[in-house]
Amino acid sequence: NGGLELEFPDGASYQANDQFLIQPSKEAASNLSLAINRAEDLAFATPIRVDSSINNLGSAKVTNVSVSNTFVDNVTPFDNATSGFNGSAGLQVAGSSPTGAGGVGAPTTIRFTSATDYVVEDAAGNTVSTVTGATNLNNLLTQAEGGTGWPAAFTALADYPGYDISLEGIPKAGDRFTIGYNTSGFNDNSNGVKLANIENSDLVLQSNDGNTNKVSFNEKYTAIVNDVGTKAATAEINYDASVALERQSSDWFNSSSGVSLDEEAADLIRFQQAYTASARVLSTAQTLFETILGAVR
Repeated sequence: NGGLELEFPDGASYQANDQFLIQPSKEAASNLSLAINRAEDLAFATPIRVDSSINNLGSAKVTNVSVSNTFVDNVTPFDNATSGFNGSAGLQVAGSSPTGAGGVGAPTTIRFTSATDYVVEDAAGNTVSTVTGATNLNNLLTQAEGGTGWPAAFTALADYPGYDISLEGIPKAGDRFTIGYNTSGFNDNSNGVKLANIENSDLVLQSNDGNTNKVSFNEKYTAIVNDVGTKAATAEINYDASVALERQSSDWFNSSSGVSLDEEAADLIRFQQAYTASARVLSTAQTLFETILGAVR
């Protein structure tokens, strides 16, 4: 239940009333440690960056660089999850890519031949794919997979090359955009921006009752705080009501069958005062009687 499953070994050593204390998070805080202490070590940059040629004449600009796969495998037979990264701060070149010797390497250059046509090339200038009649500039490498010449060995892999770029604007013939490994994370905080956006991304299940609807971390946190606050307030109200009922029940019991110490003490004082007053009356009467007898003697 709730993702937790316990399994005990078979045996006859169990006895009635055996108990097991489960504290899955008891040591969690003690195992926390500082992994980095320099801001430069935070992976705020993506593994690749895109540079536009200074000779570009069009208005096209890079709007998004996405990385979906960084798995490295440079040895035949290539793993199905292979990406275009070579594991040595670079991208695969011809001869080390899944196309084998004499093939082409991972895409590294997008060269426009018109506003809607472009050629994808590897680091050596070999043509990887040709795209004509592009209706938009989103995910250019994904579009290139459906273009002319894209290697079947690339298509056979689950996610190759594992990166893509999108542009915005109008390119002109001759405009060039070069994809390279982002050594030292230069001039890029796109990962940091995406990390910050997780707060408002719908990634958390709304509930664990089988509902598959998702909400953001911020919405879920707010819902948890509201839920805890509501339950705490309800518990406090119920407690006050229970205390009042207990006091009322106690008063009813004492009034019908119990003895009130305060009431008995008041009666005792009243009776004591009445007795004292009666004694004084008797004493006064005796004195008067003796006076009268003395007067007639």
